[in-house]
Amino acid sequence: MDLNGDGNIDLLSAGYSGFNYVLYGNNDGSFNEAIIIKDKSGADITLGRFYNFKTRKYITLGKEENEGRSNFVKAHDWDNDGDFDLIISADSVVKLRINEGTKKNPEFSTRNIEILPVHYADAMIDWDGDGLWDILCGSKKGGVYFYKNTGKLGSPSFGKAECLLKSSEFINKNFGIGSGITQLAVADYNNDGKLDLIIGNQNMVDKPLPEFSADQIKRRDILKTRLDEIKKMFAVYRSDREKMKEARNNKNSEYSKLRKESAEIYKEYRKFIPGPKMHGNIWVSLRK
Repeated sequence: MDLNGDGNIDLLSAGYSGFNYVLYGNNDGSFNEAIIIKDKSGADITLGRFYNFKTRKYITLGKEENEGRSNFVKAHDWDNDGDFDLIISADSVVKLRINEGTKKNPEFSTRNIEILPVHYADAMIDWDGDGLWDILCGSKKGGVYFYKNTGKLGSPSFGKAECLLKSSEFINKNFGIGSGITQLAVADYNNDGKLDLIIGNQNMVDKPLPEFSADQIKRRDILKTRLDEIKKMFAVYRSDREKMKEARNNKNSEYSKLRKESAEIYKEYRKFIPGPKMHGNIWVSLRK
C-alpha cells in the first residue's frame, strides 16, 4: 500500500496506545521510523480512547465521541477518487477518515464517520463478483461475516451481515473448542481462481495437568475439602450484611482469619487445577 503516492510501499499499524501509525517506505525497500498519522488540522488521528504519554493515563473523550480505542487501521479508496482513505477499527465499531487531499498529499478529515458496528473490517474486496467491493470481518464471538455492498462506486452502502462461517465450525480437535475471536484475510489459497478465507482465532484454554501421585491426590482432596468448608462459612456472613461489615473491619475476627487461611490453602491448591492458556490456530476455508 502506497499511502503518499511516491511509488514505495508503506506500512500502516495501529498501536495499543490507540494511535495510528505509518512507516513510509524507501526506494531500497527499507522503512522509516513509525510516525503518528495526523488529520489536516495537525491533530493525531484516534478514536474515542487513547493513551496520554505525558500523564501516563488513558483518556476517554466525551460520551458522544466515545468510539473505543483504535487497534486496527487499513488504507482503502472508500469514495473511488483515486486516493487512500483510512478505515479504523475498534472492538465493536469501524470508522472512516476521508482523505480530502490528493494521492500524493493526503489530508485526512478531522472527524470519524461510522461505517459498521462490527469487530474490525478485515477485508474489503469484491466477494460476490458484482463489481463492488464488500466488507468481510471476523467477530469477538467467533465466526466470519459478509457485508454486501449495496451502493455504487464512490458511494458504498451495506446491508445486514451474512454469516459465512459459524463459530461452531472452528472446533479444535485438540481442545474441543469453538473459534473465539476471529480475524481474517482473503486470498486464492489453492490457486483455483476463487477467493478463499484464511482465518486466525484466539481462545483461552485450560493448560494440561501432569499426572499426580497417590500422595498428591490425597493432599489435593484434603485441601479441596477444607476450601469447601470455608466457602460454607463465608455464606453465613454473606447472608447478614451487618455481620459481614463488622467482620471485615475487625482483623482479628473469624472471618478475617478464614480469608487468610483460604488464601494460603488456595496458593497450594491451585497447582492441582488447570490454569488458563492463550491458544490460537490458523484456519483455511476453501471456496467451493
